[in-house]
Amino acid sequence: MLLVIMAVAMMATTDRLAQLINKLNKSWSIEAKKAVKYLMRLLAKGVKTEAAITKVQQRYPNLSTLPELQPALVEAAAYAYGIVPTMLTKAQVESMGEELADKWDESGMTLSEKLHGVGVKMRGAIVSTLQEQMRRNKTWTEAARALYDGYGDDGQNVYNGGKDIISRQDLPKYLQKVREATGNDLQALAEQRQAIDNINRLAKNGAPNKALQAAYNKLLEAVQKGNEKAIEKAMEVAVNEKSRYVAERITRTEMARAWADGFIAKMQKDADIVAVKFKLSSRHPVLDICDMYAKADMYGLGAGIYPKDKLPPLPVHPHCLCRYVEVIEGEVDMQQQRDQVREAGDKWLNSLPESRRAQVLGRKGLKAWEDGEDWRKYMRGYAGLREVKGRLHTFEMGALISVQEYFKLEEEAKQTYARIIDCGKNDFASKIHKNTGYSISRLNRIFEHVFITKHELQSGTSTFLPDPDMADSFTRLLNGKDIRDCDIILLNHEHLELAIMKKMGYNYSEAHILAEKKYNYKAAIDKRYDSNGKNYST
Repeated sequence: MLLVIMAVAMMATTDRLAQLINKLNKSWSIEAKKAVKYLMRLLAKGVKTEAAITKVQQRYPNLSTLPELQPALVEAAAYAYGIVPTMLTKAQVESMGEELADKWDESGMTLSEKLHGVGVKMRGAIVSTLQEQMRRNKTWTEAARALYDGYGDDGQNVYNGGKDIISRQDLPKYLQKVREATGNDLQALAEQRQAIDNINRLAKNGAPNKALQAAYNKLLEAVQKGNEKAIEKAMEVAVNEKSRYVAERITRTEMARAWADGFIAKMQKDADIVAVKFKLSSRHPVLDICDMYAKADMYGLGAGIYPKDKLPPLPVHPHCLCRYVEVIEGEVDMQQQRDQVREAGDKWLNSLPESRRAQVLGRKGLKAWEDGEDWRKYMRGYAGLREVKGRLHTFEMGALISVQEYFKLEEEAKQTYARIIDCGKNDFASKIHKNTGYSISRLNRIFEHVFITKHELQSGTSTFLPDPDMADSFTRLLNGKDIRDCDIILLNHEHLELAIMKKMGYNYSEAHILAEKKYNYKAAIDKRYDSNGKNYST
């Protein structure tokens, strides 16, 4: 069983960075959908674009400030270090968070400075997209107005200086302009097509002026509906595509760097790690310099293996999720180490077709390389191989458990939860009531809330995942042995959290934050550790 747990732990750790990023992106998307609806309501009320976007940013600040990013950086670094974030003390989380918010790349910008730039970029994307769409809408509407308003009471076209109705040969030009207002909305397109067909039929048959006016009026209505749909589509594009790209870019890049920081901290403290293997991300869609790092044998230690002081810095490029993998003493003969960087790069380039070489070198670089020049001058994204400095200077693992140990605890927690559920609500409530005096009716509700009810979580709709600390608390409460303050705090937290959800209509995440302000179970758990990270309560 332990081997199975270890294997699952390693597999889960491998995908953990992608999971953390996906969780952040999903949370952002939920917020973005709300922001789009709010922005649509503001624009429909006639609020100017700039003022409307300011209101959106005030109501939904998380879209640009990404407050969940910094704690997620701590999670990523902890997992890369080899420990589970939930086992960190509050002081450790705060210390790591401060260090991971510091500058790390050539821009020299801190996380807060980068996030400010993200907000500016997002605002610019939304403003420019909506203004361009409104400009188009105005053009289309004016074309429709020219058709409708171009008739006076005497049947003359006032827009043409009193000349006759817009000529039939010019009619398709006007109609094509107004058709563009539909965008991709099929219903609006159908309404416009019907109105245009009617205009063509009436004009062809020489229908009376009032009939044409009525037909043009129908077309104008269809154009206005199409304009509304086009604005809605533009909002969705601006927020869900352009702004999401900006958010995902910084999320992926910063998370990848935090993961690298955690690995570097572990590598520097672990003498058994003698080298590092560069591992391509499973989500690596385009051939680039990362492929060379992973496949070239630059130091005679094997493909993609580097001495600890000569590493490719991570992330290699925006969106890069490639990672380091430890190479333990005995896995590689460090006596074989030799500098063959240029030769290994040449060999890798020679293994590629010419089009691929041009992809990583550029046409100018390809020609220079073919003429005998060093590929390192032209390789796109190449920043040299060197000792990579991490940002986690003060972090100490102390007595914290490893990822593998935690997954063993997590498996035990699953079994504990299953036993509690099998015994049922009545057993749960009666035993804890007997051992603590806690209200049976409250305990019944807590049982349903924690073990039975499905909630909207960041990972999807499901029951809560088994938590090792909570499993321990419930075990003590049920057995009546060694019951601690944190166990009662847990009961109070869960009951208050449920009450907030029921009475105030908040979702789980919102209710959890509010309940934690009064009953902070995590803070109570943190008290198990002294300043050196030693567990003194178990």
